[in-house]
Amino acid sequence: MTDEPDLDNLREFAAWKQRNPAFTLLDFVHQALPADLAVAICELFWPRVEVHRGGIFLADGFSAENFESWSDKLGGDIAKIEATMNHRHVGDLFAASQDLNIANLTRIGEVLRQTWTCRLRAAFPDARIVMQGQVEEDTDDYVITFFQQPAGDPSVRSASASARTRSLRSGRS
Repeated sequence: MTDEPDLDNLREFAAWKQRNPAFTLLDFVHQALPADLAVAICELFWPRVEVHRGGIFLADGFSAENFESWSDKLGGDIAKIEATMNHRHVGDLFAASQDLNIANLTRIGEVLRQTWTCRLRAAFPDARIVMQGQVEEDTDDYVITFFQQPAGDPSVRSASASARTRSLRSGRS
C-alpha cells in the first residue's frame, strides 16, 4: 500500500489547496468534515460486529434471515458464510465513489483492511481471523472480507500473517 493518496484525484481538496498551497489533508478534514459525519465514519473504520452461531459478522447489514440463506447455500460452512456476508466492495461504501480512481479506492481499502484487523483482534484476541483484500480487476474496485480460520486448516494463514493476505477465497456475494 502506498502511504500517499492520489491528491490529483481529489477535486474538492484540490480546490481548497489551490486557495492555500500549505493546506494539508488534515486541514481539509478540520474545515470540511461535519461533526455528525465524523462520528458516523467511525462505524466504517471501527465497525460494530455481531457473533451469530460462532461466526463473526459486520453488524451493518447482518440479519439472521440472510445468515440462514447463505448457510443453506454454503452447506453451513461458517468460514464461507463469514467470508460471503462480510464481503464489501469499497466503491459501494461511498455515494460518489465514481469520482475515486483505483489508487484511492485501494488506499481506502487497505486502510479499512488494517483498521478492521485491529478491530477484530481487539474484540476477539483468541480468534484466528483471516482478513483479505484485493483489487478486483473486472470491476476496478477494492474488495475486502474476513472470516475465521477453521480449526485444523493449515491452508489459510493465522491472524498475524493474514493481515497481509491479498487474495480473496470467496466469490462475490
